[in-house]
Amino acid sequence: MRPVLDGESVMLDYEKDFGKLVRVYLGLIDRIVAHKNMPESVLHGVRQIARNYGRCGEVLRSVVEPRILYV
Repeated sequence: MRPVLDGESVMLDYEKDFGKLVRVYLGLIDRIVAHKNMPESVLHGVRQIARNYGRCGEVLRSVVEPRILYV
C-alpha cells in the first residue's frame, strides 16, 4: 500500500484505479461524512472500521443536497 501522491488522482473511469489501497491513520481523522444516499449497511461497515482500527471521530451521513449546475 502507498498513499496517493501529490498530483495523482484516482479516477473512477479507469479500471486500473479500482481498489487502489491508500494507507490512512484513522486517529488523525476528526470525522467521516458519507454521501447522503450511501446504503445503511455500508455506513455501518464504515463505522465498524473506524471503531476497530482507530480513534476516529464521528461517522455521519451528509445532509447537503446536490446542486445541478447548468453551463
